[in-house]
Amino acid sequence: MKKYILPYIVIIMISNSLFSCIHTDDSENKVIQLACDTTNEHPAPLLSTLISKIEYIPLETNDTTLGDYWDAVVTDKYIVTATSTGCHVFSRKNGAFIRTIGMKGDQGALGYSSFTSPLYVINNKVLLKRNKELILFSVEDGTLLRKITMEEEEGHTYDDMVPLNDTTMIIYSHNQTGENEYNLQIRTFSGEVLKTVPASNRFERIDKTARVSFNNECVFYNYGSNIYMREFTCDTIYKIDASMNLIPYYSLELGDKLPPANSREEWKSYYLRFGKIIETKRYLILSETGVTSSDARFGFIYDKVSGETKYLNHIKDGIGFTNDLDGFINFWPIKSRGNETQEIWQMIQAEDLLQQASSKQTEYPFLESIHEEDNPIIIIGTTI
Repeated sequence: MKKYILPYIVIIMISNSLFSCIHTDDSENKVIQLACDTTNEHPAPLLSTLISKIEYIPLETNDTTLGDYWDAVVTDKYIVTATSTGCHVFSRKNGAFIRTIGMKGDQGALGYSSFTSPLYVINNKVLLKRNKELILFSVEDGTLLRKITMEEEEGHTYDDMVPLNDTTMIIYSHNQTGENEYNLQIRTFSGEVLKTVPASNRFERIDKTARVSFNNECVFYNYGSNIYMREFTCDTIYKIDASMNLIPYYSLELGDKLPPANSREEWKSYYLRFGKIIETKRYLILSETGVTSSDARFGFIYDKVSGETKYLNHIKDGIGFTNDLDGFINFWPIKSRGNETQEIWQMIQAEDLLQQASSKQTEYPFLESIHEEDNPIIIIGTTI
């Protein structure tokens, strides 16, 4: 079974205290208290309070596209995916396979070694990585547009790469050994470091030979014209505005569920870590680390209308918002296009979808054409 990211600009100076997890509160930027509590479980909200339209798009399965799917980005025309067999492009309309971008593992002109995290697709361009190079490809025709050399400092890697705008990006380096000198840098696409900001998770290095990767040390998401970020040892979600100021925006108030910032030895299984955060006009949705909706065991939903934060147990609640739109499977988004009037989507394994929809094949004809080992199905919702 399969399991299934140039001209220079002026940077506003960012205080080193921004990652200290100290909440600030002023009249213009009041921190919103979420009170994420796991004591009481809640039923999921109705899907009609989140989206007005839902679409099911099976990604075509063939010898080229079959593999493990790690990430997907939906645009107006395409669905671009990061998989174990390459960067594949599908039709946004019907999921038909269109092309593979580049040649994964090839050291030639069109080759790349890995994907950006998250997968970076913007203005019909996709950014991939090879050693110290970033390679920009056209999604429209698959051609190579540009190579960008980004010098890596010894001991650091480009784990997370998030665009701030067309010329500037955030680089977040996971603290894998406990000795990173920085965790976040703001750079131009040509490689100039504009700002370096220390992070809160300054782990003690327990084993000098160990190199331990903790996925989702930092989570970024887009909403409106801003980018938001949260480190997994910090109680605060920060807003990064157009001038690149980091402003405390949400407080999770996790209490003893928050992992300690400086030691791995004290970590316990009940600490809460989020791998996906999505914001819409009405909701802030936080999920446990996972690629597909089926991978996450729990989530929180903050309702901006009621001011309440609900804790959902996915195993009990059938993974997501209760589907009162078409009565099909419940919906739990893992990614969004980031605009206030946006599309959000989840990627569900074919096997999981078939198990949940075994009695509805006559109502949804596409179910008759998919099999357990096929590529995932992208479920897209248009937010209200």
